Amino acid sequence: MTSPLIHRSEQRGFTLIELLVVKSIIAILIGFLLPMIGFSSQVAERMQERPALQELGEELVTKIDVWEHSYFQATQVLGEQAARGSEGEVSEIPCDAMIERLFRQEQEMLGVSAQFDEILGEVVDPVDKELILMADGSVRFLIEKNRMVRKRLTWLQNGGPRAGL
Repeated sequence: MTSPLIHRSEQRGFTLIELLVVKSIIAILIGFLLPMIGFSSQVAERMQERPALQELGEELVTKIDVWEHSYFQATQVLGEQAARGSEGEVSEIPCDAMIERLFRQEQEMLGVSAQFDEILGEVVDPVDKELILMADGSVRFLIEKNRMVRKRLTWLQNGGPRAGL
């Protein structure tokens, strides 16, 4: 009589149970790997968004410097006019170019705000979304400041304090 071990070694092939065990182990390993593949694709998407956001941020910093400089110049003109007006003299200040520049910058700001709205729909990372919302809020604040100064300059151009006389 031969032993079962010897008999097993003489057989060729695998039993059905052995094949099912191997297949189930492979299925479990694939189950572990699929979420990792999904996570790495999300990370890749985020990494592709970053350079575009960084470029937009750098462009925004440059534009904000220009906008703030124009705003400062316009408020300086308004301050000078207020000082002259308090002394009883109202001088003619050439506001046309400044009003035009503020209007063009306001249009740029509205364009940047629209870009933020477009990008916001594509961004996945909540931290990036929060940063975009904060930057958009800053741009919208600058738009309102710009409009206020532009209206005041227009008022001065149309006669200002003398308009009611």
